[in-house]
Parts: sequence; structure tokens; C-alpha cells
Amino acid sequence: MEHIRVKTALIALFLIIDIFLVGALILGENAKLSIDDSLTDNAVEVLRRNGISISRQVIGSRRATARGYYLAADSDLSRTAAELLGDGCGREELAGGETRYFSGESVFSVRNLTSLSFSGEWRGAGRQPADTAAALVKKLTPGKTSFELTDERENSDGSSTCFFSQRLAGRSLTDMQLAVTVSGGAVVSFSGTWLCLTPEPYEDNKIADQLGALMKFAALHGGDSPVTVESLELCYCPLRADDFYLLTPVWSIGYGSGREYYDAFSGDLVK
Repeated sequence: MEHIRVKTALIALFLIIDIFLVGALILGENAKLSIDDSLTDNAVEVLRRNGISISRQVIGSRRATARGYYLAADSDLSRTAAELLGDGCGREELAGGETRYFSGESVFSVRNLTSLSFSGEWRGAGRQPADTAAALVKKLTPGKTSFELTDERENSDGSSTCFFSQRLAGRSLTDMQLAVTVSGGAVVSFSGTWLCLTPEPYEDNKIADQLGALMKFAALHGGDSPVTVESLELCYCPLRADDFYLLTPVWSIGYGSGREYYDAFSGDLVK
């Protein structure tokens, strides 16, 4: 038993030393966007010694730059509601922070600024269901963001449901997905999480270093069962912070059993 405790302590010590040495190299290189081959080789070797496999192609040869954005939590979507329901639509505040807009049989509900749902009828341009759905999503998509159709499914009642993802400043927004159902040439419902307001930057561009995030990943997973990192992507993660929603740049690390997000600047685990 004592032998096992000593071995475990040594493994933890060596991991800390490895991460410290590579971290020192990263800080020295942090003024440059290109990543030296030797630095990548050292990082790959440190990860390998701790049971984590990753290819040089996944790491990439350059760092990225990014900035954080925010939304004021007390913003409202009255303008968006008017786009969907017309001017003069009704509004009511419900329990749980939900705001409901309505006009006739059509209802548009918002919770926490980004959780949306709609039922009723909205008609827009487009002969195909995907075109009609995209015309609706375009009205919900503010400046600095864009959207992409990711899937389309035909339902048993003859309607079609189109699925969309959203990007901010050209990068994926985690958890932002909208499902839009079209029937008879009209949007009859949609639901999901979506950014409908234009986010404002709260800091200048900074270097987002993927090697720092990988070292934090190693500190959490090193010594466990062997892990293969399959993807590494810089994206944005919405986080609630007091009176604001922060859209924080994060490194998304995909591996065999899941996905984790690390702050692009500090390297700390976000979720």
C-alpha cells in the first residue's frame, strides 16, 4: 500500500514538473503567433508521457487571437418580437424570468435572453422549407454573428424541421442551436438557444494559446486511462456573470469520452 502511495505521488510530481517546463516555454513564446516545431514536439512528448495522444495536425502551427464579448442581462428582445409578430404585439412578464410576446395566435417566448420558442405562423420568402426557415433565422441573427444550416428532417405530418448553428466573429458559439419547423410554406414553430442581440466587445484582441489549454487538460487527465485528443477548436462559450452574459473565447477539446472547454487566455477549465 505504501509503495502504491509513493508511486502515485511521484507520477503527480513528474506531471507537475513537465507542465511547468512546457508552460515556461509557452510564456517565452507567447509574443509570437507561429508555434515553433520544437515547442510543439515538447508538448506532444509531455502529453504522451502522461497517457495523452495528440497529433501535430490537431495542435496546428499557429496561435489564434480573440476577444471577449458581452450582453447586458437586462436587455430585451422587443425589436426581435416586432420582426416576428408585427408592431404593437403584446408583452407579459412571467415567473422564472420568462418574457412572452403575443399577437393573435402567435406567441414568442424568451428566457434568459437566449432561450427562445415560437408557435404560430410566420411567412417569409422561400420556395423550399430550408429557404423559409433560413429567412426566419436571418431575422433572428444580429451583426457580428452568422448562421449555418446543419440538418433538415421531414416529419411524419409532412412538415420539415431545419436545424441551425450560430457563429460569432467567424467562430462557433457553443450550445447555440435552433430547430425551425416549416409547414405549408410558413414557419409554425421554433425552439432552442440563440443569440438575437448584437454583442459588444469588452476587451482588445489577445493571443489565445492552445498549448496552455492542453497543459491544463494534462493536469486534469494525466495518469488516468489513455486518452486521445481528437479535436481542438477555438470557439465562444456564453457564461452568466452578475448583470452580464459573457461570450468567452474557449478552446474546445474533444476526446474519446467527451468534450471540455478551457478559457482561451488563462487555460482554466470552463466546463
